[in-house]
Amino acid sequence: MLVETALRKKDREAATMPSDATLAEAAAMLLDKHVGVIVVCDNEGRVLGIVTDSDIMRHIACCPGETCNCGSRIDAVMTRKVVTCRPDETLSDAWSRLDSHGLRRIPVVGEDEKFLGIINLRDIFHLLRHEKQLEAHEFEFFIAPPAARGEDMPEVLNILHEEHRRIGCVLVCLRHLAQSLGKMEHEVDSGLLSAILDYMDAFPDTIHHPKEERFLFSALRRRRPGESEVIDQLVKEHETGKLLLTGLRATLPDLARDPASRERFRQAVKHYVEFEGAHMRQEERVFMPLAARYLTDADWRQIAAAFRRDSDPLFGRERRAEFEKLYRHILHELPDAPIFHHAA
Repeated sequence: MLVETALRKKDREAATMPSDATLAEAAAMLLDKHVGVIVVCDNEGRVLGIVTDSDIMRHIACCPGETCNCGSRIDAVMTRKVVTCRPDETLSDAWSRLDSHGLRRIPVVGEDEKFLGIINLRDIFHLLRHEKQLEAHEFEFFIAPPAARGEDMPEVLNILHEEHRRIGCVLVCLRHLAQSLGKMEHEVDSGLLSAILDYMDAFPDTIHHPKEERFLFSALRRRRPGESEVIDQLVKEHETGKLLLTGLRATLPDLARDPASRERFRQAVKHYVEFEGAHMRQEERVFMPLAARYLTDADWRQIAAAFRRDSDPLFGRERRAEFEKLYRHILHELPDAPIFHHAA
């Protein structure tokens, strides 16, 4: 799929301003359009730079009290070296460019370098998933925290990454088992299905999500209030995933006695796995880089200490051992599931 397709599907216009606009005008436009970035263009529509809500807040923070001059021009704070893409490039190309530069948004320019619009990671995720170009069971995640930061940061993010990997393996098993139900000679292994759903019901809510919401999400909210929209969406997706799982569990009793229910179950599993895969990618590709960039060494030390508490009933050693046993049982019962490169 091409970038121009993503532009056509955008439901809101990009915010643009000339370089002589003031920071006060820029802030008003951000609030009015409910966006986080303004593209600065010249009189011919060519991109000169980008101003974000973070740029404006940093400027205000450097000019406390009465010395703050919101009459300053936006070209004084804008990022001038702008990474762009063209409409005839693929969404995968745009995604790779965003990923390699650690960005969330990328302006689209024509051959004449004139600004055409802007797309973000969420646009790309949704479109690739819709077009089935993004296989949600291929959980290939990468975490590369800056080497200059505190040693506790990679420990925290790698713990979450490992938990994502395990959740991904169980989702692959669920998808594999659901696909096998398409062949009528296969009996329904309700015990194994129940074990998988038990894991997906308990492990994220008991072990994984509390780590994210109680510690990382709350810490980033304190440091970066402007990123609350990203965090709110992730929390909402936690709840949506739980509702989807409840719906899956409700269909289990019909599988053995109603062959027609098997296809409905397969489609529900497909939707659930894709949803959870896209959610974890959003955390790995968007949230974790934000946390790595803005949380302080003191934040990471505090979060790491919380993660290490074996006495905590949520994160304690005995509770983790229960999930480890269930996880190994699921993998043992599905030796033909395509997860060996994930579960190693």
